[in-house]
Amino acid sequence: MPQPLTSVCPKGVDPTSIWFGPEGIEYAIKHQGLELVSKIGEVIARWSFVDTKIGHTFVSLLDTKAHVGAAVYVSLRSGATQTAVLDAIRDLLFEEEQRDMLTAVRAVTRAARDGRNDVAHGIWGFTDSVADGLLVMSARSHLMEHGETHTKRATDAEKRGESAVWVIRPDSIPGLKDHSQIQVYRKQDFESLIKQIDHARWVWGLFFTLFMQHQKARASIYDDLYKEPGIQEAVERARKNRERSGP
Repeated sequence: MPQPLTSVCPKGVDPTSIWFGPEGIEYAIKHQGLELVSKIGEVIARWSFVDTKIGHTFVSLLDTKAHVGAAVYVSLRSGATQTAVLDAIRDLLFEEEQRDMLTAVRAVTRAARDGRNDVAHGIWGFTDSVADGLLVMSARSHLMEHGETHTKRATDAEKRGESAVWVIRPDSIPGLKDHSQIQVYRKQDFESLIKQIDHARWVWGLFFTLFMQHQKARASIYDDLYKEPGIQEAVERARKNRERSGP
C-alpha cells in the first residue's frame, strides 16, 4: 500500500524539489518513462468496468422497464446518489438473503473503490528524492496548503507595503510543510490496487448473475460468492446487523 512521504524519506525532502500538477507529471515521465504514470489511467479505466457492472445490476432488476432504469442511472452523477437508488431498489425487491449479500459485496469491494477514488481525484506529482515512485496529495490537502502559503505571502507583502495580490503557481507549493499529507505510490502499489479492482469486478459480476438465473441455479452462484475472500464474514455481519435492527 502507498506510504507517507515522511516514512519513505524520514530525513525530509527539500520542498523546492517537490512538484505537483502538469509539471510534476512531466518530470516523472522524463525521469521514469510512461510506465508508472500510465498506471493512474489504468486504475481509472479498470474501475469503470466495475461501475458498469453495478449499473447492469440496477437496470436488470427493472425487467421490462430496464431502458427507463438505464436512462435514470446514467443521469445520476454522484456515487452517493447511485447508491441511494440501489438501496431503494434493494428495499423494494430484494429478499433478505439478497440484501445481506449486497451489503457484503459492497463491504468487500469498498477498499478498491476508495483506492480508485484516491487515484482519480488526487493531485499527482514527483520528486527525484523518490526516483521509483509518484507523489499524490488529496485535492483538499493541496488546496489547504495553497491557501496557507498564499496567506503568508500576502501578509508579508502587506507588511512591506506592497500589493497583497500574489500569484503562486498551483503546481508548486513553496515551503510545503506537512509532508505527511503526501503519499508515495510505487509500481507494486498500483499493481496491488489493480488486483483489488479486478476482484471487485469479478464479485459484482457474480452478484449480477444472481438475477440472470432461474431460482434453482442461484444456489450455485451463492456458493461461488461465499468462496470469495471476505464475503462469508461480511454476510454474517450484515445478517447480525439486520437482525439487531429488527423489521
